[in-house]
Amino acid sequence: MFAQHGIAEPRTFRAGGRSATLDTLFALHDNGYLADSSALNWKYLQPAWKGKVLASWNMVHWAPIEDTSRPYWPSQREIVRVEPGASLGAVAVPDNGVIIDYVSLAEIEMIFDENWAGNALAARTR
Repeated sequence: MFAQHGIAEPRTFRAGGRSATLDTLFALHDNGYLADSSALNWKYLQPAWKGKVLASWNMVHWAPIEDTSRPYWPSQREIVRVEPGASLGAVAVPDNGVIIDYVSLAEIEMIFDENWAGNALAARTR
């Protein structure tokens, strides 16, 4: 469908409801995707999703993701664990700021400030 409209095929993905599992990441890798942005800082969903099953699922699934989580290579056994030499082919790019629907302006500014020191990086980071 993308090719029919002259648009390059997507190489990144985010599961609806942030519900990606290892099976999702394996499928992405098998189909040439380079990155997934399903991981998120679940604490910002709590007020809007309170009491919903998907909120609980996100709390458990993305427990380690915080305001300053960096991209990582998920292991083949755990979606939020890094195992050198045993990673999946697609990098996980956490959405630290969730989405503007779930955070206030003050929160998004705080998250931004926690992630940017105010100047360009002197060297590449990992």
